[in-house]
Amino acid sequence: MEKKTGRVIWAAIAGILAGILLGICIYCAVTGTKITNLFQTSSSGNSVSTLSTTEASSPEAYTTQPTTTLLPTNTIAKSTLVLPKESEYVEQHDVEIWSDEIEYDEYINLRYGPSKESYDVVKKVQNGTMGHGLTNSVNGWVFVEIEGTKGWVRDDLVIHYEDGVPDGIAKPVLYLYPDKKIDVSVKLSLKDAVFSCTYPDYGKGWNVKAYPSGKLINKTDKREYSYLYWELDSDMKFDFSKGFVVRGKDTAAFLQKTLAEMGLKPKEYNEFIVYWLPQMQNNEYNLISFQGATYTDNVKLKIAPEPDSVLRVNMAYKPLTAKQAAKVKKTLKPQTFPKFERKGFTVVEWGGEEIA
Repeated sequence: MEKKTGRVIWAAIAGILAGILLGICIYCAVTGTKITNLFQTSSSGNSVSTLSTTEASSPEAYTTQPTTTLLPTNTIAKSTLVLPKESEYVEQHDVEIWSDEIEYDEYINLRYGPSKESYDVVKKVQNGTMGHGLTNSVNGWVFVEIEGTKGWVRDDLVIHYEDGVPDGIAKPVLYLYPDKKIDVSVKLSLKDAVFSCTYPDYGKGWNVKAYPSGKLINKTDKREYSYLYWELDSDMKFDFSKGFVVRGKDTAAFLQKTLAEMGLKPKEYNEFIVYWLPQMQNNEYNLISFQGATYTDNVKLKIAPEPDSVLRVNMAYKPLTAKQAAKVKKTLKPQTFPKFERKGFTVVEWGGEEIA
C-alpha cells in the first residue's frame, strides 16, 4: 500500500513539473523569448534593464565611464555617468542653468545621461547657477559641469555664454593731455593679440610731441594727429559676469550717460558713440560689459614720462534676442565705476569688441 502511495505522489509531482515546463515552452514560442533570457543577470549578480529601441537607436553617440559592473553591450546602468564621445568634445564655455517656469530659489535636475526617462538625477542645482558646458548638444541635452559635478541638462534650460574669439578689438584710441608741451613715448605690450592696423604707423612704438589741448605731432612723419589709433586680432576671453542688458534703440542714450559717469568728456564719448552706434542700435538687445583687468592685463601701456592719471575704457558686447535678454537680466549683476579724477598728465583710452 505504501509503495503504491509513493508512486502516486511522484507521478503527481512529475505531472506538475511537466505542466510548468509546457507552460514555459508555450510562452517562449508565443513571445519569441529564449528560455535562457528569462534567467539572465549581470556578472555581479544584479539584474539589468534593456534600453528601449529609441534609446538604443544611436548608441555610438555615447561612451560610459568605466565601472566595476560588467554590463552586456546593449544595456546601461541608470546611475552610470554618460560622457560624450570623443568627437563631441569642444572647448568649454560659461553656462547658466535657468528656467523661466520656476522661481530663482527652486532647483533643476542634473542627470547621469541625456534622457529624463533613462537616467537618474546626479544632483539638483539651484535655478540660475553658473558653470561650464559644451557647445554641442546630444539629442537636445547638454553636458555640463556645475559646482564640480558633471551631468546632463536639457538644452532649453542652458544659457550659453560663448566667449569665443571676437572679430577683433576695434578702434582703441589713446588721447594724451599733458599739463604742458612735452615729448611722449608710447608702447604697447600685447598678450594673446597682434596688431591688425595702427595709425600713425606704430613701428617699434610711437614718439610724439603732445600738447595740453590733445594735439599730437608724430616725430616720424611730422604730421598732426588727434589721437593714437590701433586695432588688434585677439584670442582674449572676456568677462560678462557683470554688465547691462540694453535695447538696441536705447544704445545712444545709455552710452552717453554711462561713458560720462566713467569719466569721458563729451568730445571723447561722442567719438566713441559715432563709431559703435551703427553696429549696435539695430540689435534687439545688447549685453554690454566694460572690461577691467581682462583687457588691461592683455594690452599693457608703457608711457614715458609716466602719466598722473589714466582712464582705460573697453566695452565688450554681445547681441541678444528678446528671449535671451529676458533670461540674462534675471541674474546679471550691474557694474559700478569708481570716480575718475583728471590731474596733471592725463591719458584717456577707449575701444571695444563685439563677441559673436
